[in-house]
Amino acid sequence: MKSERRHELQQDELSVQIEKVSESVKQNAATIIGVVVAVVALLAAGAYFMNQRANAKDQAYATLFTPNAENEDPAAQIAEFRQVAKENVTSAITVQAWMNIGDTAMQYIYRNRPETEAADPEKRTQMLKEADEAFNTVLGVAGNDLTANGRAHIGLGLVAEARGEFDAARKHYEAVASGKQFELTGLKTQAQYRIDHIDNWSDPITFPEPVVKAETVDTTGTEATFDPAAIDVTDNADLEDMTPTDDSDEDAANETETSGQ
Repeated sequence: MKSERRHELQQDELSVQIEKVSESVKQNAATIIGVVVAVVALLAAGAYFMNQRANAKDQAYATLFTPNAENEDPAAQIAEFRQVAKENVTSAITVQAWMNIGDTAMQYIYRNRPETEAADPEKRTQMLKEADEAFNTVLGVAGNDLTANGRAHIGLGLVAEARGEFDAARKHYEAVASGKQFELTGLKTQAQYRIDHIDNWSDPITFPEPVVKAETVDTTGTEATFDPAAIDVTDNADLEDMTPTDDSDEDAANETETSGQ
């Protein structure tokens, strides 16, 4: 009996609690619905954001790593990379975009050196400016990315070389060659190579004046000779007819013809 009574009391207590909860739900229905809607909207927004971010990353990688035609205007390529950097999808993508800008500008510089017929001094100056800005920006945003930092220093060294500023170029190379943090990046060897050969590259290339050697030709025995007396006109009637006559003979012949008439 006691156990049955206890069970009844527990059921009654549970019923009371359920009624209280139900009444509370009724009173706060609007608030609860609002919270549920907010949570659902937040989850949907989060999913949309993640999806958009994934798409943005895919587009950025496609722009940065899709090979371009060799004859495409470097200024157009740089504009595309700059837009990717501006969007700042991720820090790594932003760093790569600036590296691409610098590399594209320097590729133009090496394809259009001053000694080539296709060189455009104004565009060359602009590309050097683009590369300088890009590599310096990498140094400012790369953070702990050692490879990016090392590549940026080497890039700035190449820019300095192209401008004829070889002391400045050497400093950038030495920053990599002597930096312990670059030990495992593989960039130390590249930087040291530039240091070892920079003196050769800094010497201006000069070409000797061509020497024109006049050759003396022996013309003995090849002189042209002409002897009018050697021409025999007796066997050539045409030549006889072409023999000029004196003016006096011609006048006498005309007088005779006139008198005969």
